[in-house]
Amino acid sequence: MTNTNNVDIAFGVPSYNHRSRVADAVGSLLMQTHKNLAIVACDDGSTDGTWEILTTLAKKDSRLHVFRNESRLGYIANAQKCLDKSRELFENVPYFAWGSDHDYWHPLWAERLLPVLEQDSRVQLVWPMVTTVDSDDRLVPGTVTYSETISGPNQQAILAHFWQFMNAGNMIYGLFRMDFLVLSSGLQRILLPDALLVAKSALVGEVRQVPETLWFRRYPGIASLDRQIRASFHDRDEARYQRRVPWAWTHYRHMLSFARKAAEHGIDLPNPPRKVARAYTAARIRRIASKRVKRAKTLRKLKKLPFLAALYRRTLPLSVRIWVRRRLGLQVLSTPTAGRMDP
Repeated sequence: MTNTNNVDIAFGVPSYNHRSRVADAVGSLLMQTHKNLAIVACDDGSTDGTWEILTTLAKKDSRLHVFRNESRLGYIANAQKCLDKSRELFENVPYFAWGSDHDYWHPLWAERLLPVLEQDSRVQLVWPMVTTVDSDDRLVPGTVTYSETISGPNQQAILAHFWQFMNAGNMIYGLFRMDFLVLSSGLQRILLPDALLVAKSALVGEVRQVPETLWFRRYPGIASLDRQIRASFHDRDEARYQRRVPWAWTHYRHMLSFARKAAEHGIDLPNPPRKVARAYTAARIRRIASKRVKRAKTLRKLKKLPFLAALYRRTLPLSVRIWVRRRLGLQVLSTPTAGRMDP
């Protein structure tokens, strides 16, 4: 176990075959202006030289701790291992954040987010505004992701608002309280574990955003359930199970278990645990139904425009989908203009 007197943030970085980006990603975490941090990187059996780059970086900076899995775990299990290893190495570290092996963190990321958690004990998760960069590290216009504080005394209202504005794929890379992650058991080995974890944080406290663009994300528009299954569930039977069992059922069971655990720890929940779990699942289903209705309306307008229809049916960057909807005269949520990346 490591002395944690000077470590107040632990970053967990799951890595796999990102040799061209991993040095920049980890380097941006090591270049934080807030220096009292540690990075725990778990490599999932990379074969392209990623592991060798991590070990070289670890020799240059003692704050980086690297581990390699003997066999492939998959993304979800490897990300959870980063959390578990951080708890083992730094027993009393109060805050934790997941990193990646290919994105970029602004040097002020920790300095801006940490005070929010230190000054308000109700906040369980804080995250910055996020924008997308292309392969040449240029900002993609119109891809700034923003939200607002999510909290309140009414569970139903929280969940309805939460699912309307949530972007779990970005929010999961914010800064968490370690106590909350221990209570919630971190990332569950199910589909959409990021959405479930962020929802839990909104139920027991607040999810707050810092109005500054401090995280720059690559590879926009590629997220899907199929991709998540391929990346996280390598056993054929487990992958088949994840495809067949409705995610709503697995999320309901996990949320019910968490609500009961939170009640046992004295956390005030306005509604009984079973009602909380039902409200969460119902809000999620309504959100998906709303998205499918919007998509169906868009495709109906595209019937006479086969080229645009083919584009829209594919998984495309947000900027392209916004352009298509504007061309059709459909409603598009306004987004702030992305600024220049200027550390």
